Amino acid sequence: MKIKKISLVIISALLIFILAGCSQKVSESDAKFANNIVENMLIAENNNDYNKFTEKFSSTVKKAFTKDEMNKQYKIVNSKIGQYIPNSKKFKQAAEVSQNGNKYIVIIYNVKYKNEPGETTLTATFDDDNKHEVENFFLNSPKLGKN
Repeated sequence: MKIKKISLVIISALLIFILAGCSQKVSESDAKFANNIVENMLIAENNNDYNKFTEKFSSTVKKAFTKDEMNKQYKIVNSKIGQYIPNSKKFKQAAEVSQNGNKYIVIIYNVKYKNEPGETTLTATFDDDNKHEVENFFLNSPKLGKN
């Protein structure tokens, strides 16, 4: 649960920056670097493959997001919304944000899951450098939002 709390704080802060206009929009073509990374992570999540899912995580996030956390996340996602439908993600928007002197690119996709008729949103945050390491990966949908 520690990673969930950290993730919620980070994602909330970054979304506030985006919504408040404290960011610079990033075009879909400039965010293209993330397409394969995100697709591979979603497929790895379907397979509960910790090593593939976390291979692009920053070292800080990888330390915090353990295999046990992955198993918990896998069970929650599968029980509530099922499996990700491969190649169903659609770019929604992206922005470059700065926080505490660090620059990030936040990309939001609409994605489809087998058992979720409502909109599922994926927000992925990357370091804005040549490595583009994943700093956050957050799913939200009507069914995931319910207890």
